[in-house]
Amino acid sequence: MEFTDMKELIVIDDDPINNFICKKMIEEISGDFRIRSFESAVEGLAYLSSLDSNAQSYPTHIMLDLNMPQYNGWQFLSDYQRLNLHQTHHTCLYVVSSTILRDEIEKIKELSFVTDFISKPLTVYKLKKLVETEDLP
Repeated sequence: MEFTDMKELIVIDDDPINNFICKKMIEEISGDFRIRSFESAVEGLAYLSSLDSNAQSYPTHIMLDLNMPQYNGWQFLSDYQRLNLHQTHHTCLYVVSSTILRDEIEKIKELSFVTDFISKPLTVYKLKKLVETEDLP
C-alpha cells in the first residue's frame, strides 16, 4: 500500500504516553494507517479545520479523549459540530474516556456524528474493532 493510499487516524489525548502506546498498538494491528497525535483538542481541531473540505487525505478515524485540561473533549465535540466537520467529511469519531458516569456515556452516544464510546484503558481488542471499521458514517 502506498503512503498516499493509507487511511489517517487522529489521536487527540493530553497524555503523550497514552498517544505513544495507542500508536504502537495500532501499528501492530494494522499497517493501513498513518497516525497523527495531538496533545490538545485545540490543536486537533485546528488541524482538522485547516484541511481542504474536498481533501482525499481527510482522516478516516478520530479518537478523542474526553477529559483534558482547558479545552476538553466536550468543547471539541461542540465546535466540531458547529463547524459542520461532521457533515463535510466521512469520519469515524470515537470518544475515548475513563469516565464511568452513565449520563456522560449516554450523552456521547446520543450524538449522531459520534461512532462509538470506548472506555479506557485501551486494549488490542478494542483498537482492533476500531481500525477494522469500514462502515463510515
